[in-house]
Amino acid sequence: MSEAAKVKGKGLGIVVILIFVGICMLVPVWQSAVTAGIQSRIEKTKTNIVYLSERKIVEKGLIARRTTPEYLIEQASVQNINFTQISDTFDVTVASAH
Repeated sequence: MSEAAKVKGKGLGIVVILIFVGICMLVPVWQSAVTAGIQSRIEKTKTNIVYLSERKIVEKGLIARRTTPEYLIEQASVQNINFTQISDTFDVTVASAH
């Protein structure tokens, strides 16, 4: 082997080693970035879960309010609905629009 080929081989070996060391140094940075992205998505998901849980409670409250007799009577007056009682073996109240 000639002297020039030995120098070329050593230079190539050094370049390969430097590339390998650079890649080894970038892996932890890449892993840290991926972990930070995952943590960010987890936090957004947790926030969304809390929001949806609170929204569910609010919606249940609205449904409960709208099924109260007071609300139904209020809406009947707003929508011009009269309640009349039907006599039968059971006491039943129905609404009709005029």
